[in-house]
Amino acid sequence: MTAVVDLFEHGVQILTDGSVDPSPADPSTSAGQDDGVIQVEPPPGVGATFGGARLSESSRHAGERHPDGDELVYLVRGQASVSLETDDAGPEVYELRPGEVLVVPRGRWHRLLIDAPSELLFLTPGRTEVRRRPGA
Repeated sequence: MTAVVDLFEHGVQILTDGSVDPSPADPSTSAGQDDGVIQVEPPPGVGATFGGARLSESSRHAGERHPDGDELVYLVRGQASVSLETDDAGPEVYELRPGEVLVVPRGRWHRLLIDAPSELLFLTPGRTEVRRRPGA
C-alpha cells in the first residue's frame, strides 16, 4: 500500500509479516498489579511502531521500557537527551544532536529529557511498560 503519513500526527504500524499499516492504531492499555507499571500492548499482528513526537518538556512518567526489542530514538531537531537507568550508582545520560540516533537496549528503563523544543522519531518494538510517577 502506498501512503503519505505525517508521523507527528500518528505513527505507522510495522506488521509481523513485514508489511506496513499506515492507518492509526489503538493499542490496548492495562494497569499492572500495584507496582505502578502500565502495560501497553500493540494491536494483534503489529511488531513495531514508527512515529514522531514534538516535545517541549521531559517525559512526565518515571520511565518506560520495551521488553520485545531495542528502541531507536532519532533527534530531528532541538535539544534532547535520553536517561538510561543502570544497575549501578546513577543513570547514564546520552545527549543527542540533530541527526543522531540512540539505540535503547531491550528492557532498559529510560526517559526523554527535553532541553529545548524538539522533534524526535521513534521505532518502538512490540510492548511498552510505563512507570507512573509516585502519587500520579
